[in-house]
Amino acid sequence: MRRLFALLAALVLVPSAAQAAEAPLLDGVWKGTIGTLPVRVCLMDVNASSPRGSYYYLSQMKPIALEKPDGNKGWLEQTGAKARWSITLAGANKVTGSWTTGDRTLPVSLTRVAMGDDGELDGACWSDAFMAPRIIPTRLVASPVKAGKLAYSKLKLEVGKWFEEVDIATFQIPVQRPGDKAINLALRALIDPKQGRADYASCLQGNLGLSGTDGEMSLAAEPSFVSAEWIDVQIDEGNYCGGAHPNYSSSHMVYDRASGKEVQLAQWLAPKGMSAKWDAGAKYWDTRLLEPLRKLVLAAMPPIEEADCQSAVAEAESWDLALTPKGITFTPFLPHAMLACADDAELTFAQLAPYLSPAGKAGVARMKAPVLLP
Repeated sequence: MRRLFALLAALVLVPSAAQAAEAPLLDGVWKGTIGTLPVRVCLMDVNASSPRGSYYYLSQMKPIALEKPDGNKGWLEQTGAKARWSITLAGANKVTGSWTTGDRTLPVSLTRVAMGDDGELDGACWSDAFMAPRIIPTRLVASPVKAGKLAYSKLKLEVGKWFEEVDIATFQIPVQRPGDKAINLALRALIDPKQGRADYASCLQGNLGLSGTDGEMSLAAEPSFVSAEWIDVQIDEGNYCGGAHPNYSSSHMVYDRASGKEVQLAQWLAPKGMSAKWDAGAKYWDTRLLEPLRKLVLAAMPPIEEADCQSAVAEAESWDLALTPKGITFTPFLPHAMLACADDAELTFAQLAPYLSPAGKAGVARMKAPVLLP
């Protein structure tokens, strides 16, 4: 009986041992050549129902999607030369084969590139190992701008000419007031990829993992209102990092030129007109319009004909506030499908007077300073 149990146990262990020594897969990141041209390649889900991948020539750095349709023995390029790849493993860490388009055939020779945890978890085309050769040190390119009475500098983040769908820029104002230096540092930090908001590489990697091509990212910070005391910054952001649809948003940040600190306009209207609470965990301000002020804002909205738009705006929970020479504009944050419904309602400081907090009254008193923009 003991011998029978030992035999059964041995049979149970056989599959586990086989799994531990799995055969090498084409999945992964590879480097090598097509003909004599250096390339980097990623292949994902090779043994699944929908294998996909991507590659780029190191001389061009632009990804070309690869797919392996059902019943097709080779990989097909979706753009470029639309060539066919016929490749096989020649050992655990080597791939050989051919690249063919029309009557032209070139040899393919690749060796495996080690991936980090990101590649192991998310897939080869998402990985830093696949993206790494395309990432170069960024640089800021300044150009002069004159708007109204304000002369300032636009700062564009140069990330590499092959990232054609990345457009990231901010601006710097002349240092004339005590807080201007701190404001310029904050504006520059907006487009620092390490800060997260302008992390173009992660965005593009998301789309590479899904479709084998680059996504899109834009971020533009521009002055909307500038006086000797205040500066309102409009930030327009858009991206397509993979998924059902692109994302777009427009928001405002207000800075005090005397202190250099960001100002929450909701606090100018709290607690009578708005609630404004700092969420320490999420690190953002949770602001809400209270009903009396909401009615005033909705009454100031341009006419809305579509019933769906009317209800979307009326039920909006979050609003973007912007400073103008005469008052504050209110813009609802709406779901993607309702973005076309968004419009601005401007209330003058006289209309907002019943809702102003002490900080709001002090801020409005400083609005008499000379206006530089618009």
